[in-house]
Amino acid sequence: MIYSKQIKLAYSDLPILTFADLKYADVVNTTPGVMPFWPPWAFIKRLAVKQIIRYNKKLYPWSRMIYSDHSIVMRGGPKYFEVTSPEGRYGNLEEEGLYPDRVYIVCRYKFHRIIERVEKIPFEVVFESLDGVGYDFGQLAAILANWAMGLPPGQFWPLLDFSKNKVVCSVAAIVAWLAWWLDQGERQGYPRPMISELHPERTPPSLFENSMIWEVVGILKGGYLT
Repeated sequence: MIYSKQIKLAYSDLPILTFADLKYADVVNTTPGVMPFWPPWAFIKRLAVKQIIRYNKKLYPWSRMIYSDHSIVMRGGPKYFEVTSPEGRYGNLEEEGLYPDRVYIVCRYKFHRIIERVEKIPFEVVFESLDGVGYDFGQLAAILANWAMGLPPGQFWPLLDFSKNKVVCSVAAIVAWLAWWLDQGERQGYPRPMISELHPERTPPSLFENSMIWEVVGILKGGYLT
């Protein structure tokens, strides 16, 4: 399993949670798990994951929690939404089961719980708009290219990112939270869900584990390390 020693050091001391502990709009990150070298598409995915982890290290050189490569947004209990390959979709962790080689890291916005129906509307609008929309491999390439070229964190050059309607997993997660904040949270005085200088379109999964606006509350039972 890729990065197994580093993952143990980073996440093994966290509390173990169940689906009952999950709150609406929690962001759950996952680590890569087993990543074979063959067939060719698997090798390409492995290379991409390694570049994502290098990007995480560059952003958060002081942190151990940099080994996640995917984000989903919870919709109550085990239900969730994710942008993945080939397309955005709704899912249910309880029905699908957890991968035993992946850590499921539960990240939570520190300052407010999304409880009321009206609060959930901006999230659901974002989810609906991305349901069935293809994963943006161009945006992923652009994120890594922006980092490689040394662009300032607040800038985003859409090199290879030709679609305005597609996003990657962690960008979808922060867009959903920003939609709520712009619609309701800002006027209620809650902090912006991302306060770093990082451009939203350069958001990696590790932001939710390392931002002062978010807290890591534990890892889900059934995944790796539990």
